[in-house]
Amino acid sequence: MRATKNMDRILESESVKELNELLLGNPNVKLRDRILLSPYTKFLLPSLVIAFVLPVTVYAIMVSGYVVDSSFSLATCNIRTEYYVDCLPGKSSPTESDCMEVLCCWNDTLGFCYHYVPAQHGYTPSGGVYYQGVTLVPRETNSPLGSANAEEVFVNISAVDSNHVEITLSTSSQSSSNSRRRRGVEPLLHRWSGSGDEVNGEEDELSRNLLSFLPRDRRRRTVEVQLDESSNLTAYVHYPEFSVTVARGDFTLNETSSIFSTALGPLILTETYWEWTLYLSNGALYGLDDLELNGTTNSIYNNENGSITPAFLAINPTGEAAAYYVDYKGPMEIQVLNKTNLVILRGLALPESLGVHVFAGPTPLEAVQQLTSSLSSNSSWSMPPLYNYGLHVCPTETLSSVVDAVSNLNETIEVLASAGAPWDSHCIHEQLVSTMNSLLASSDFDAISEATSLLEAEGRNFNPHLSPMVLADEGTLHSALEDAALLLTNGTTSYLGQYQDASVVYPDWTSDEVATITATYLVDYLNNTGSPGTLWLRDTWPKDETNTSSRTEAEFTSFDYMPEAIEYSMNNFTVPFDLETVDGFSHYATHNGYSEGFRTFVKSSVPTIEFLGPPGEAANTSWSGLRRAVRSAIGAGLGGHLPPPVYVCGTEPFNATLHDQLCIRWYQAAIAWPHVLVVPDRLPGGSYLSASASLNVVKALRIRASLATYQHTVVASHFQRSSPVLVPTSFYFPEDTSTTHKWDQFMWGEALLVGLVTLPGVSQVSMRLPGDVSWRHLLGGAEAASVTNGTVPITATMGDLIILVRPGYIVAIHEDVSNTTSVTMASNVTLAVNLECANEDCSASGEIWYGVDDGEYLSLGVNSTHLVLGNVNGVQNYACNADDNSTTVQSTFIETVQLLGNSSYQVQTELCDLQDNEFSISLV
Repeated sequence: MRATKNMDRILESESVKELNELLLGNPNVKLRDRILLSPYTKFLLPSLVIAFVLPVTVYAIMVSGYVVDSSFSLATCNIRTEYYVDCLPGKSSPTESDCMEVLCCWNDTLGFCYHYVPAQHGYTPSGGVYYQGVTLVPRETNSPLGSANAEEVFVNISAVDSNHVEITLSTSSQSSSNSRRRRGVEPLLHRWSGSGDEVNGEEDELSRNLLSFLPRDRRRRTVEVQLDESSNLTAYVHYPEFSVTVARGDFTLNETSSIFSTALGPLILTETYWEWTLYLSNGALYGLDDLELNGTTNSIYNNENGSITPAFLAINPTGEAAAYYVDYKGPMEIQVLNKTNLVILRGLALPESLGVHVFAGPTPLEAVQQLTSSLSSNSSWSMPPLYNYGLHVCPTETLSSVVDAVSNLNETIEVLASAGAPWDSHCIHEQLVSTMNSLLASSDFDAISEATSLLEAEGRNFNPHLSPMVLADEGTLHSALEDAALLLTNGTTSYLGQYQDASVVYPDWTSDEVATITATYLVDYLNNTGSPGTLWLRDTWPKDETNTSSRTEAEFTSFDYMPEAIEYSMNNFTVPFDLETVDGFSHYATHNGYSEGFRTFVKSSVPTIEFLGPPGEAANTSWSGLRRAVRSAIGAGLGGHLPPPVYVCGTEPFNATLHDQLCIRWYQAAIAWPHVLVVPDRLPGGSYLSASASLNVVKALRIRASLATYQHTVVASHFQRSSPVLVPTSFYFPEDTSTTHKWDQFMWGEALLVGLVTLPGVSQVSMRLPGDVSWRHLLGGAEAASVTNGTVPITATMGDLIILVRPGYIVAIHEDVSNTTSVTMASNVTLAVNLECANEDCSASGEIWYGVDDGEYLSLGVNSTHLVLGNVNGVQNYACNADDNSTTVQSTFIETVQLLGNSSYQVQTELCDLQDNEFSISLV
């Protein structure tokens, strides 16, 4: 039976206030206790009244809070308000009647309609018994929002590897049955023989321990899914209300926690709306290429240089972590209920397959490595050449002519030479050859050739910018794609949009046929641009600058649910959502994955860097834009990505009273970014900055260049080991909860802690320094002592950046900074060492990566008396076999060991001259 108005009034009584101290609870009122505690027990009549009346009252309270159905287990409304999952999202001012009509709970005080737990809206195994491969059927014909639920759904739970489990819901039986046959899994004949009438009987042991937050019920059953025996994760399916729990392999039945559960919310699957609630462990929750998520609502429709991955990292108070990833390419809203780690996914297109991936961890580093490795397993990731760590210059103003762009390039070279600022590459102009079928006159080719020759003479590189759009009616590429793989209007006509003041069409990059057709055009593009070493990819979403004022809200009436943020994204600066592919599929259902095929196609031919920037603020010239860029870069590391390149100081008009401060702080932040770019007027010596500000910017650029070998090693670790580049401090110190909410400081690799000023007029950062051993400033070696449960104020005047070396770590730096990063990386190496001492036993370690995609790590170990080099012979294979006519790419000469806060030692060691694989050098 469903909840009633009287029940809801009872829920607000004093007795239920005690229940709200629990996640979910069944009021366990004992008649004996009430009688013994009553002051009237010595009187017979009151005792008799209590003996008869109280059980009836308690039973009424208990039953009014539950739904009882002979086919399903007990469902309750007695849950803490912070765990309420909205039953009618998007519905304005729902009434109690509306709520009861859709079989949900009502809170009269809050005027809020929320789902039962277990939810009335969900799925159950056909026939009432779960086994791998069984068909799931909906409990209700329609969702609370009105549309019909998918009539049958197939679930497949499999171990991808020992630390990775995938849970897939599919509206097609093919993938599920194939997967089951492939692993040879037999159906589990786990049946319950009860009559269906028991209400408060005993559950099986697994259900009692894994679902202890639910009211007891003999109907409820749990099945352990047969995964690969080597898996470190264990998956369980609960029924009759279908849900999934995932726990680590060391989980015991005496524990009540797991790292993943779908038991706390509904499962709704309709044609234009789906909803699934995930509980992701406990503690701090990060993700969505951002930082903490609790209490936030996020929209994903990847436009405006945003490429948000629906990935999460949960770190619990004991320091254990797990990672998650949602495999879905359509528009999605992600709500994270405050203080709960309850993640409500609301998608607006029913996919054929919906997958959630769970990664075991258990450390934050291991969890992110597992996530990153999974995301990169099907992509053609490759490390760009070394010069890409240098500053990249790319103008964005209106392009008048290629000849003028080359003239402006000459001016930029002169300005930077005068300022003494290191930089490494130039695009000539972002609009120069922005599409694969860009048509250039012979004079344009001559101008490009002149520009590339000029850059080569200066030791710099030409890196053009490429987008996935195709010019309409220009050359033969449009017609070649016409009948095969363009996004279509009404399923028949190629959609024409606007991009950089030109009419363009949009290849369907999800189709393999597009790559086949465009392959020769990419070769021609590379030849026409002088076969550049790297391409910058930009606007890799289907960008459309057409005036969208003619689009109306009426176009979205077919959706059951349409939040304003997603509606805006689907209706502005991108192609109409209702375009179709040649195969008849709706574009919006795969919009978030549009660029994946394009990136993979280009990367198969040439190394790439994808210009993204923080969503919606890629060119924002403001302090808020800087803060958003920092959060995006740190969050990207938690989601398995490199920090996204951004325009340093933005590209939009600036506030003249603040631009010096802002730009200096932005350049200082960019020291830790692997790839950054800038427009010419924000360069030192340009029109944007004063002379004094330019000096501070040059200082930041020179520090950035001096750390290129460290950056190269950290980036290599990302590609080789799936380790993050930038992360919150709590990532490496998860048990130090004081660092959890700090985002203006972050770890760069494992060795460096960066503190940033991100507000105007501020010259100090209050930092949390984990541990009880002193950190030291990379620049100068001064001590920064940690304070237990407190902050350390560290001064950062306008020209200063806070970079601290972690206790027990070694960082490679270059003392001699040249005018390019490439030349700097070939100069002698100094090792900055922060020894960590325990009982007079002091040591530190580090490493240097030699090579690009292939290479080896040189291991570094320092104690009070010696420097020890390891894997010398492996490194020599990549660093010491250059041809006679070639120059050194990475320095193999270690000049100095600097014990920060102590002495400096000249070691003068050439790696290529060493014979032993491990070599020890005395520091005495």
